[in-house]
Amino acid sequence: MERESKWVMEDIFEAVELNQYGYYQLRNMNSTKEREDIFGNTYFQDYNGFTYSKEYSQDELDYLTRKFEEKEYVILECLKRTGAWKDGHYSLLDIGCGEGFLMKYFRQKGVKVKGFDLGSYALRQQNPDMEDVFEQGNMDDILPKLAAQGETFDVINMSRVLDMCLDAEGTLQRVRKLMTGQSILVIKTSHNYSHLQQRLLKSGELKQEYWLDAPDHTNYFNKEGMINLLDAQGYECMDFFADYFIDLNLFNPLTNYYEKPEVGKECYKATVRLANLMHDLSLEKTITIYRCLADLGFGREITGVFRLKQ
Repeated sequence: MERESKWVMEDIFEAVELNQYGYYQLRNMNSTKEREDIFGNTYFQDYNGFTYSKEYSQDELDYLTRKFEEKEYVILECLKRTGAWKDGHYSLLDIGCGEGFLMKYFRQKGVKVKGFDLGSYALRQQNPDMEDVFEQGNMDDILPKLAAQGETFDVINMSRVLDMCLDAEGTLQRVRKLMTGQSILVIKTSHNYSHLQQRLLKSGELKQEYWLDAPDHTNYFNKEGMINLLDAQGYECMDFFADYFIDLNLFNPLTNYYEKPEVGKECYKATVRLANLMHDLSLEKTITIYRCLADLGFGREITGVFRLKQ
């Protein structure tokens, strides 16, 4: 018999509060206008983290391709279950498409793709050949416009978007109008204020909430919180997996990249190489491992796949 986890999240942080769904969100948020200025004009241009770069190594590009292969595998599994994938063709909308790598990968696979973002700088830097299927603008404006045009998509992808929304519930309601009973919604977010992070905070191995990114990141998700939010908006979960397990390095004082930022890039490189190796050994078993990691509450990022409740 499976035993229930004894860990209970607490509303004990100054900058974020535990909401009714079971994930944390900023107590004080900036305005829509301020956010448009940040993400449209400076976010990618000034970004200095590990997630985005103006130039990528071959290992990093291989890593991106493998991540898309894994996502494609899960998407096809889910589309076969909903009945949307019958003739091998489907459509994909990438909300917050950023640099355009995901759109390019799926387009090369024969998928009909479309994407939009607040800014065009990242896409023009990395994949200018995707500009013909790109639109620049605010999703609060573009989503209703697409719905008014009668457009629907078999797959809607939101990577690192929902954790930056001012109104997650409203966004998900607008997304619903672009879905049919056979569509799926794929949501990837950062996994912040996790059990791992909170345990290391309590032990003193982490001195502060390094992942707090205010005011850019408004929502700090975990698996249960994301599923609860989507359930309340009329979605059911089809699959869930974790990703990017760099945070396991935090248990070792020599590789604790928050307290020793000088080791961060090497930890990142090692994570990329290990993920690539696992994928090359077995894509299917790697995804199984990622599902187990999500069940345990691990992973620096988490991904849920949802459909409308039937």
